[in-house]
Amino acid sequence: MGISNSREHSPIVRIPVNDRESNNEEELSDVAELINYLIVSGQINVRTFYDFEESDDSDFDYPMPAVAPPRIQIPVNTVNLDRSDVKVITEQSCGLTKKRKFPRPGNIVNMLQMQKNGMPGSGNFTSADRCQIANDRIPCNYAKEVDKYHSKAFISLFSDDGSRLLTVSQDRTLHLYDSSTSHYTRLKQEKGKDIDWSILDAAFTPDGNTVIFSSWSNNIHAWRIHDDSDQAGSAQDKLAIDVEESRFACFSVSVSYDGHYALAGANDGCIYLYDRHSDKLTLRLRAHGEDINAVRFGSYGDDVILSGSDDGLIKVWDRRVLKQDSPKSVGIFMGHKDGITYLDLKGDGRHFISNSKDQTIKLWDMRKFSSTKEENRTRESLTAPDWDYRWQPVPKQFRTKNSLANDTSVMTYRGHAVLQTLVRAKFSPARTTGQRFIYTGCASGRVVVYDLLTGKIETLLTGHKGNVRDVSWHPYRQEIVTASWDHHVKLYDSTPAVISEQYDELPSKRVRRSSRIAARKRVEAEKIKQNAIRLLNSGAGPSTT
Repeated sequence: MGISNSREHSPIVRIPVNDRESNNEEELSDVAELINYLIVSGQINVRTFYDFEESDDSDFDYPMPAVAPPRIQIPVNTVNLDRSDVKVITEQSCGLTKKRKFPRPGNIVNMLQMQKNGMPGSGNFTSADRCQIANDRIPCNYAKEVDKYHSKAFISLFSDDGSRLLTVSQDRTLHLYDSSTSHYTRLKQEKGKDIDWSILDAAFTPDGNTVIFSSWSNNIHAWRIHDDSDQAGSAQDKLAIDVEESRFACFSVSVSYDGHYALAGANDGCIYLYDRHSDKLTLRLRAHGEDINAVRFGSYGDDVILSGSDDGLIKVWDRRVLKQDSPKSVGIFMGHKDGITYLDLKGDGRHFISNSKDQTIKLWDMRKFSSTKEENRTRESLTAPDWDYRWQPVPKQFRTKNSLANDTSVMTYRGHAVLQTLVRAKFSPARTTGQRFIYTGCASGRVVVYDLLTGKIETLLTGHKGNVRDVSWHPYRQEIVTASWDHHVKLYDSTPAVISEQYDELPSKRVRRSSRIAARKRVEAEKIKQNAIRLLNSGAGPSTT
């Protein structure tokens, strides 16, 4: 029995179920009883380890239960946002500007009537018109199951054109689906080779033909998803980093906009840049003093790199002025009180968001760096090192109004829980929503959708019983696909089903009034959801602890 204790997950006790060296069932039963007690007390997460070649269809991973939703005690402050460029850009993209050359009515029926009678201007709906209409029908609170795995789901990711969906489960398996329509069908799956514990991050290349993924391994890997060769292992390539460490992991990967480079952030505090054309590592950069959990290429090129770390800092690097022997970032962003879990770029070359273990998402303007003179003070202000987000409740200091003196963020969003794993937050798609929303997974088993312009929760998507680690909004349809630690991958769209999954206990042979009963329950559930949103936005609600 071994215990693994990484930054990305709770301690795991592995029980050798198919172990040829252990046949003592009584001893195994006693161990299981002990582990059961430890699970209930919240001290550990149990994973039953199988031999992948001989395992049956039984579940081999005990899912961690969702935590209680967080309580919001800090009022939303939009002062910086109201004076920023990002507000103007977003309002223009969504058709919300007060002064429009050709004003539009406020609802879709009147807009359709206007188009029929002759739309002022070009005569057609503009992109802002389409976003204005689509934002009235964002994904709602009815979950449809895409798939269920034997272990935790870690990643949910659409290709750039939306035709493919990639998910990853903790048994080191990559699952590929056809997402060209709303009927998701599995195309193929691939078992990651020469990796340990789980695949931690993945990214599509721009052409959608390859997936770059990382894990607990001394290499990052490339899966050529359109390779139909019958030779074993021919569809996977190693992108060799060759670090001589026994417990090395890349927590984040990113691919350049031309697909030329693969970028990785690792638990040794280094950034690794791999040239896929020359097939060699071209840069090893000592960027942070602690684990790097998030890396991204800056917009429109591969020279600018962003990195976020457990030290609470986000750094910007420019390869054109970088000296590898004495690296120095061109700028630092400070404001988070704990480690960074994810970064997402808006795509305008100016703005990005960061998700953090301090239970906040922050919106940043890349042109407004923090003062490097405050870096040491920022490090000192981080939460005490004895707090571990993988199994402990959120410290009280994260629910206070006090912000860091050197916080240069544009806006802060609160209402989701970041616990147990590196939860991800992203911008909603530009084509359908004008990036009006920021959405994130949550340790409470929900998806939280924020209005970027107000900082308030727009909607809550429920239906999971475990941590929602990753979320992905389809680039051209109003659909969100989630990856949760309850082993499920679920789909939320803007067309609610007649009967939601909450009422699966209804008999399959429906009585005459079943549809009306289900409709009434659906209305009641919607009222409960709206009341929860109102309470959260007003500062009430259940506590995380």
